[in-house]
Amino acid sequence: MLWSITPQVKRLILINAVAFVLFYLGMTALQVIYPKLAVVLYKIFLNIALVPREVIHGKVWQLFTYMFLHGGMGHILFNMLALWMFGSELEEMWGESKFLRYYLICGIGAGVITTIFTPNSILPTIGASGAIFGLLLAFGMLFPDRIVLVFFFFPMKAKVFVILFGLIEFLSSFSFIGGGTPGIAHLAHLGGMIVGYLYLKTEQKLDFIYSFSFNKHWQNHNLQRKEKARIKLDELLGKISREGFHSLTPGEKKMLDKLRNELNRGL
Repeated sequence: MLWSITPQVKRLILINAVAFVLFYLGMTALQVIYPKLAVVLYKIFLNIALVPREVIHGKVWQLFTYMFLHGGMGHILFNMLALWMFGSELEEMWGESKFLRYYLICGIGAGVITTIFTPNSILPTIGASGAIFGLLLAFGMLFPDRIVLVFFFFPMKAKVFVILFGLIEFLSSFSFIGGGTPGIAHLAHLGGMIVGYLYLKTEQKLDFIYSFSFNKHWQNHNLQRKEKARIKLDELLGKISREGFHSLTPGEKKMLDKLRNELNRGL
């Protein structure tokens, strides 16, 4: 459904909205009403935003918490709109648990990549954009020819949309590493796409290996069953040849019919 919203997407939007009201709007209001409490809230904010140097020194929880913080109304609206538009369809296709796992892996992975490439940075990175760009990547891979309206006006195939935005973030990430373009975590955006791509490709290979192994095991199992059925059938036919059909017990007669049917339909 075009306008539907799935359970995990709804929960994620709610969590992000609550965090935004508490930290961004809350700090803004408290600066006027109660400045001391605003300072306390800001210190908490800095402890849960992603600061690469602090992650290196042990604050690894920031790799998770940073993705639920946003720095402005436009920031959170864009991310939550993209989460709803692309995430709901992915969740319907994958199910709740797989969708949430993918979303968190992309977000945390984006934080890890940001930390690896800017380990000495003391600038906080916030936002769900790493996870959101992972969703865009997945949508482009799964629905490559689907038409999306970029900025609500420009129709574009999903695969072209993903390639275009990936290229923009790739080029912009060099500026981010060099200390430019403050306030926009291009490296996190690109990191979310990279981690999402690696995750989906790895999952496909694991599914193939599992499917191949299972099918091979099942084929071997079938061959063993078929061989045992033939041996048992040969024993019964041998008995009939030696002693006649009347020598079979009622149970052996049922077994004979069963074995014939199984071998005829290939088990």
